[in-house]
Amino acid sequence: MAYRYIFVVSEMAGDLMAARYLRTVGRLGAGENRRFVGHAAGHLFLKSHAMSAEIYDAMCCRGFTGRPVSLTVMKLRSTDLLFILSNLMIVLILIAGEHLF
Repeated sequence: MAYRYIFVVSEMAGDLMAARYLRTVGRLGAGENRRFVGHAAGHLFLKSHAMSAEIYDAMCCRGFTGRPVSLTVMKLRSTDLLFILSNLMIVLILIAGEHLF
């Protein structure tokens, strides 16, 4: 979802730049360009905030409550503990090796 959202926002920014390019006649000064970038950043922020509110409302309409739902009950097993301990050992070995060399 975040991947899609990033590309939608970047597409909105591209559309904003294309619209400015098509409406501009002649050359603009550096100050005018900086002013446009500031206004465009603010507009893009407001537009993405409004879009995120719409997405949240759509999620709530489809039953989103904010609580994670799983079909299986997650329990800590011995294999999980073994995995955690082995990863901790690897990290400690890497840290010790970094300080030795």
